[in-house]
Amino acid sequence: MPGLQLGWGLAACCLVWAMAGTVSAAPCDYSRTDVLPAAPGDVAAHRPFHYPPVTYPYGHKPDSGDGFALAYVVTAEGKVACAGPLHPDAVLTPQRQALIDQVGGATFQPFLIDGKPAEVYVREDVSEAEAPQQSVEPPAGDPASLYVRLYQILPGPVQGYTVELHGDGQVVFNSITLGKHTYQVDPETVRRLAGKAAAVDFWSLNGYPPGTTGLPAEWLTIGYGPEGPGQVAHEVANVWPGKRGIPVSLADLNTAIIDAAQVSTWWPVTDATVARLEQESFDFRSDAAVLLPITAMADERVSDALIMRLLDKVPLATGDGTMRRLLLEHAIMRRRKPVIDRLLALHFLDEDGSLSPLNVDRAFCAALMSGSLPLVDMMLAYHPRMACPGEGLEVHYVSPMFRVGRQGDVEAIAQRLSDLGVGIGGYEDGRSTLAAASMAGNSALVGFLLKKGADPNALAAAEPDPMMAPPLNLPALCWTSSEDVALQLLAAGARPDGGDRNDCGHFGRWATDNHWIRVIAWLKANGYADWLQKQRNPAAA
Repeated sequence: MPGLQLGWGLAACCLVWAMAGTVSAAPCDYSRTDVLPAAPGDVAAHRPFHYPPVTYPYGHKPDSGDGFALAYVVTAEGKVACAGPLHPDAVLTPQRQALIDQVGGATFQPFLIDGKPAEVYVREDVSEAEAPQQSVEPPAGDPASLYVRLYQILPGPVQGYTVELHGDGQVVFNSITLGKHTYQVDPETVRRLAGKAAAVDFWSLNGYPPGTTGLPAEWLTIGYGPEGPGQVAHEVANVWPGKRGIPVSLADLNTAIIDAAQVSTWWPVTDATVARLEQESFDFRSDAAVLLPITAMADERVSDALIMRLLDKVPLATGDGTMRRLLLEHAIMRRRKPVIDRLLALHFLDEDGSLSPLNVDRAFCAALMSGSLPLVDMMLAYHPRMACPGEGLEVHYVSPMFRVGRQGDVEAIAQRLSDLGVGIGGYEDGRSTLAAASMAGNSALVGFLLKKGADPNALAAAEPDPMMAPPLNLPALCWTSSEDVALQLLAAGARPDGGDRNDCGHFGRWATDNHWIRVIAWLKANGYADWLQKQRNPAAA
């Protein structure tokens, strides 16, 4: 969240807490159904202050992921009626209490609903950082020998790049898709990065834990001198600002590095990017060059015309079979009809001179994910086997019902599958079709499956998975993060308390945390008010 570039040490935080203690608001009743949630994007414009980064001394940050979940209610007059931690069992540190008190004593610009001031519920996630273990002074190196190296992973099928900047203005950009490119920028632009690094205390920063994948997502190295044993350098892994305790101020340094290296020249792919590649005699005929249109296709900003231009340059006829298959699948999933027609005309469904059942199956399943009934019908003309390759290392197939996308002609596609004899049963990764659709928030598919007789209270797995903890063997209601889907399941007879089956253990709390006022109202109206209170605060039960 954007904020003033301030660090709150423990003493400073406690001082603010003491000064603000007299304006602390009462805790909120998050199960109220008469207060609508504020749109997340509107909150900062109504709040009278920016959140300063909440910083803990090294080793004292609560182990609670990215930050602190704060919830409060703002009246129609802009006063805070109540404020507190979203989760009752959250660790209430002095830093967090100071923040609660600051919010509780503030006067907001009133929120408008239908043009009139209204009382609203606000939920915000406040970034929390951890101070370095020790303070390290930046080395006094020769500006001309400055070395900066940033590795980043970007969204998309084959993404990631490394950029190196040198104090003499030399920049080296390297990626699997675009290859290696060396060019010059203004040396002073690069050298100013040393001051920006010092401003965020980069040399004192710790390494940070990886994200949910368990793999590093970024590395940033800054040093002086040539690479090798004699180089003075510091490296920080997983430099995602504002995440997992990383200082928000690091975002300014990341942006400055990306701008200095002119990364926008290469990403996203534009006509100027292709012209630059042509100017540098990029080998468009290499097998790896097939990755370029695949990468470009993932970005909605890239036009079909530019992708067609790339297709004229890369070795489509002789490229690797896996790359050809991926290219067709991504074109189908993104509904790029001119590209699809071009690839089909080049026999991208073939393998060794004849139609490949695997290629047909994968293209058909990509059409299901696209949400386009015309594309599904186009692929049906090639007679797929009505099964989709499953995820994972072992070769297996699942019902195509699992691959129906969330948007577009969802119900029509599901009906087409049903007309062709595809049932609503089956399991993938221990989840039924209804559980998988609920988890994806696919409201249209959930509605179709329920109309076809899917049991909303059936456990997700056909039988307990020995590799899965028993609490994960749950009915569809326990998997969804969509209020619309939750209401569909409840209306169809789903038991929020599990009945005589497995209790979700968290559904009531999830509903109140996200202020699902329609779900809360349904629960209260259908005899679950006491159960909801116990879910919200087990200690008070």
